[in-house]
Amino acid sequence: MAKKWIMTLIILSLLGATIAVAYILNHNQPSESGGICVIGENTCLSSYNLGWITLPILGRIHLSWIATGYFLLLAGLFTYLYVTGNNQVFKASLALLVIGTLLIPYLAYLQISKLNGICIYCTSMYIVIIVSLIVSLNIKKQI
Repeated sequence: MAKKWIMTLIILSLLGATIAVAYILNHNQPSESGGICVIGENTCLSSYNLGWITLPILGRIHLSWIATGYFLLLAGLFTYLYVTGNNQVFKASLALLVIGTLLIPYLAYLQISKLNGICIYCTSMYIVIIVSLIVSLNIKKQI
């Protein structure tokens, strides 16, 4: 496998995790005071409040924490792939990227319909997921 592409995936995953953490840290900055969370009618706090979900085992958790874990898991898988070249790990990471990509339209719909705006942090994470999937599919062609 092309190690430079795998390193690119590690960097993209860490970038995604960084964006998710930045979102967590900056959620209470109102857009009208220079915050960059939301383009539209609402504030960053409105965007943050939209993201709470309840999961059977974990209870109430915010999507940004799930996103952070998702990107860190991907970074770990890609790092392991870089070191070992294990094809099963590649398949698992590709499956996670496909799942993430399939969720993007629903999450974007929630932003537009419930928030009446676009969350810059969320959109940045969507771009990271899509670019990572494209890079992974490029690697898959090389296998």
